[in-house]
Amino acid sequence: MIEEAPLQLYSSALVFAPERSIVRKQFNDQIPHWICRPPKVSRDWSQVEQTLEGHSDWVSSVAFSPDGSKMASGSRDRTVRIWDISTGQVEQTLRGHLVSVWSVVFSPDGSKVASGSRDHTIRLWDVATGQVKQIFKGHSDWVWSVAFSPDSSKVASGSGDRTIRIWDIATGKVEQTLKGHSVSVTSIAFSPDGSKIASGSNDRTIRVWDIATGKIEQTLEGHLVSVWSVAFSPDGSKVVVSGSDDCTVRVWDIATGQVKQTLEGHSDWVSSVTFSPDSSKVASGSRDYTVRLWDVATGQIEQTLRGHLDWVSSLAFSRDGSKVASGSYDRTVIVWDVATGQVEQAFKGHSDWVRSIAFSPDGSKVASGSSDCTIQVWDVATRQVKQTLKGHSDPVTSAAFSGEGGRSHSFYPLDISGRWVTRNGLRILYLPFDFMPGEVASRGNAMVVGSLTGRVTIIIFDSGVNVETV
Repeated sequence: MIEEAPLQLYSSALVFAPERSIVRKQFNDQIPHWICRPPKVSRDWSQVEQTLEGHSDWVSSVAFSPDGSKMASGSRDRTVRIWDISTGQVEQTLRGHLVSVWSVVFSPDGSKVASGSRDHTIRLWDVATGQVKQIFKGHSDWVWSVAFSPDSSKVASGSGDRTIRIWDIATGKVEQTLKGHSVSVTSIAFSPDGSKIASGSNDRTIRVWDIATGKIEQTLEGHLVSVWSVAFSPDGSKVVVSGSDDCTVRVWDIATGQVKQTLEGHSDWVSSVTFSPDSSKVASGSRDYTVRLWDVATGQIEQTLRGHLDWVSSLAFSRDGSKVASGSYDRTVIVWDVATGQVEQAFKGHSDWVRSIAFSPDGSKVASGSSDCTIQVWDVATRQVKQTLKGHSDPVTSAAFSGEGGRSHSFYPLDISGRWVTRNGLRILYLPFDFMPGEVASRGNAMVVGSLTGRVTIIIFDSGVNVETV
């Protein structure tokens, strides 16, 4: 963006900077005077350190490299991307899978990435060159999860064919096929010493396997529905964490098979769980769009990280435990600072996507229809909700005021990318990720942006200013 439109981007940075940020205070008098009423913003910066955009479909899996300098992400767009954490740039785009990539993982030495896909294969990639080193074939259904052994000599894969396969990287051959789950194996993890594998399944159980014998050591039962994610504690204390459709996270003692903690707080499926490197914290991602950080000893929530626009599908801690990366169905990867506070949302009223917005004929009100089955009527001057109209039993896909024959002419339409506000064909204001439009309505000099988060943002411009000369 800086290379494309540096001057316009400075305007956007000031307009959308938090109220109490240093840049906002220092350069408040430089906010473009052709914006009569800027959007309402949060008071402070959020805990998001990086938002990595590039995938054209859901991000299903993320993983840090062992040294924390890179990240791998797998997507439904059939690619694996390798990112530089410091710059946020894509270093490699790995293409070869025929359909969605469901799982990615770095080898312990950081030189390789393994990916599992709906095309029934596991691919082993060279991080430096981006070339495929091995393709492992044998599963008869989707590969949901992949994991490297601690010594990098093996790759394990869990599949919709109900099996776990352990592959020898040197030969490309299957060493073990573990059978026991009654439906799909959705998640697998090696123990720190490499002697065991934990597997989670849609059959509601977690199984702990002895790799040498291929036998089941423990069957952990307690979840009410599917288990989507499992992880061993890195400290070797024989503890496994699991996340489930029952909205809970459970911490298990695999020596006894008993639950040590049941962590409750998510309002929807828990799709991903992972331990911090020191085993003191658990991170969980959910269909409720949040990432939660838990204290393992007390079972209490330490942080609730909000910012994704859709399901959180995958999580990974950096090696030093200071960052958590999350991948989401909103097509992004977000890197969070573990130590920071909560995000304050501005002008959020709907609890789901804003699917339609419209101005009243006199421009004083805005109606927004949402997937939360409601219509909200907003006062443009005060930015407050005047009415919440309830009654629909399904998402509201269109809303309009009486007397409205379609959208009014706007002097400030969006460009083809949907991210820039334009004037007479010139890009004048860039809309950041948090304000990414799902639906836009405009009337004259006023614009309303409805986002996938439920946020409604009103911006009013001064048409008397020649922005071409600004």
